[in-house]
Amino acid sequence: MVAIEGYEIFAELRRGPWVSVFKAFDHQNQRMVIIKALTEPAAPLHVREQLRVESEIGRRLVHPNLRQVHAAGGLDDNPYLVLEYVEGGTLAEVVQRPLPIELCVWIAKEVARALQALHQHGILHRDVKPKNIFVASTGEVKLADLGLAVDLDEAQRNLAGTMAYFPPEIVLGQAATEASDLFSLGAVLYEMLTGEAPFADHTQSALLHRIANLDPTPVEKLRPQIPAELAALSRKLLAKAPEMRFACAADLLEALEHFERRYELRTNAQKLVSFLESPETYPAVKYDSPVEPVSARPPATKKKQTARPLRRLVPATALVLASISIGLLNIQFDHAAPPPAETKNAAEMPPKGGDTAGEIPQSESAAAPPVSAAEASRPPLTAMPVPVAARDQENSTAPPVTTTAMNYNGVPNRRILIMSEPRASVYVEGDSLGATPLYWQPAAATRVYELHFAVQSLPVVAAEVVAAALESDTLYLNLHDEIGYLEVAVNPWGEIWVDGRAYDTTPLAAPLALSPGLHEISARHPRLGTQTQRVIVAKGDTLRRFFDLFLP
Repeated sequence: MVAIEGYEIFAELRRGPWVSVFKAFDHQNQRMVIIKALTEPAAPLHVREQLRVESEIGRRLVHPNLRQVHAAGGLDDNPYLVLEYVEGGTLAEVVQRPLPIELCVWIAKEVARALQALHQHGILHRDVKPKNIFVASTGEVKLADLGLAVDLDEAQRNLAGTMAYFPPEIVLGQAATEASDLFSLGAVLYEMLTGEAPFADHTQSALLHRIANLDPTPVEKLRPQIPAELAALSRKLLAKAPEMRFACAADLLEALEHFERRYELRTNAQKLVSFLESPETYPAVKYDSPVEPVSARPPATKKKQTARPLRRLVPATALVLASISIGLLNIQFDHAAPPPAETKNAAEMPPKGGDTAGEIPQSESAAAPPVSAAEASRPPLTAMPVPVAARDQENSTAPPVTTTAMNYNGVPNRRILIMSEPRASVYVEGDSLGATPLYWQPAAATRVYELHFAVQSLPVVAAEVVAAALESDTLYLNLHDEIGYLEVAVNPWGEIWVDGRAYDTTPLAAPLALSPGLHEISARHPRLGTQTQRVIVAKGDTLRRFFDLFLP
């Protein structure tokens, strides 16, 4: 907890790796405030720059729809901001389901006013999203977080903001404009109207592809009550080409106000308060001319009336069609591909060569050797996307591996307890022993065995074991110590390829885990091309590589 003279800090609202947010009381002005402070002296320069930009823009620009910056200062060379305290929450907490249409329009108007004020002063926000839109308990709507704001004439062609609300021109490596902020606001309006983000997908690369190339599902298809005029406004905001959107925030504001006049809406802050207090009892406006749900079926053509004698053929025709349908179904099922055969679990596959193995029962489990503080503090890798290369290595009978030689002396023909950190599937010469921890009894006492440890998020690691006179009946291997790590950053963004195989799209959730040796790392962008770097990784390494795709 930091201490700043003149402010009584009594609650930490959020803690990040570099910046923390506190709730405090300003004794001099007798008001509640929010303090955003840099709490880590080793923070990168861009974090300090974001605080400086937010302080500079916030103090020179005051608007009722912008969260105000009251003051700024430094504490032991760590900057801090004193921000306006907004009693309430963010739009992200409200938009868990579709909002009443008139409230969607009202909130979009308030944010458009904030953007209009910024753009008139030559400033781009670049991070319009529900989490940066505060909805006060009094019904006020305020756009916050100017840390990524930039002067319009200094807008760079780099990724800035939140990926789900990126405009297409940023994804394609083009410079941001006023229309970029309006696109992000269009994505927010879409989410308020439908309860869904317009371009949501299961991977970052798929999300960026949808933003750059695909149109979202029309709002009127997801919510047929939306009037046609508002549906058209939503499509215009989310147009791929910036010149096809509204020319400026003032034009968007005029279109929203025209919609309110067209339907005689008299929405105000008090109505928003009523909805926030009791969404179930809020009297939403009913619209007289809802848009018909969109259907993939072409419009039906009007058929001419047939003569009365033909009506006698209808029952017979229906019977014939039903018979044909049943026949076709029978043909379809007769010729359908049989279901795939069930694949045995790796732990159930019997080992070759007479070796006996099996997973250790819970009652026979033994404690692992003590783990060092460095191993315990290593960040977990389970959240890292599984690279294609790792999956292929795990399924291969002869994968590229990291090898560690181990010799043991002791009593022959003892069962070996194999343990690893993290848990891994173990293979001996291509045959599965199961998942660690497990017991393994070698068939030959004087033979050298090569054990392969496979984990989806790590490269395969191998350990050579001489199964002669065993001194210990426990084999423990920390897989993290047998590989190296590579942190990759790309400007503006790119699809990362490792040794010719697609991995994931930046920003990566975690460093690349690589086996020791030479690797070829590539960053690919649909418009800016490909850059490739070669890197040699050793055990225990943590290396960093940067790709600037704007450079030739």
